[in-house]
Amino acid sequence: MSPDGTQHSQPAQERARGSRSWTARFSNHGWRESVEAMARDFAAKSGVAVATHLEDVELDEAARQTVLRLLQECLANIGNYACATHVHVEMLALQDSTVVTVRDDGIGFDTARASGLHPDMDAMRSNFEASGGELCFFSTPGKGTQVVATLPRGQRARTADSG
Repeated sequence: MSPDGTQHSQPAQERARGSRSWTARFSNHGWRESVEAMARDFAAKSGVAVATHLEDVELDEAARQTVLRLLQECLANIGNYACATHVHVEMLALQDSTVVTVRDDGIGFDTARASGLHPDMDAMRSNFEASGGELCFFSTPGKGTQVVATLPRGQRARTADSG
């Protein structure tokens, strides 16, 4: 069931469930290749068109894993709930941060109503912020969703062991 309470098709949910191993499969590729392969795999399995704009960004291994897990969860949620036809994944290297944006043209949802009601969103935010980043959701019913993740540059992502 989606954040707005709408039931969606089982095939989309099955396709998204099959993506759970993305992080493990793609972490052996180069960084940029991992993201591109993840996007291609999602597009092939879901039928959703995916465009990427990926600048060269420098992230340590912990930050890379954090971003790959975030992308995995975003794409799985799009496959499960969004009814999207297009997704755009962007990675930008700014002077003081790396910004990752995932945007879809799906059904969107009311972010005020979803807070606390959708465990996936809460877990994504908690996990990303525990790694030293900031995660924001922007969505409007009928107008799609945008997830913006920011990681400070020059700061190693924190892991569960490093605090």
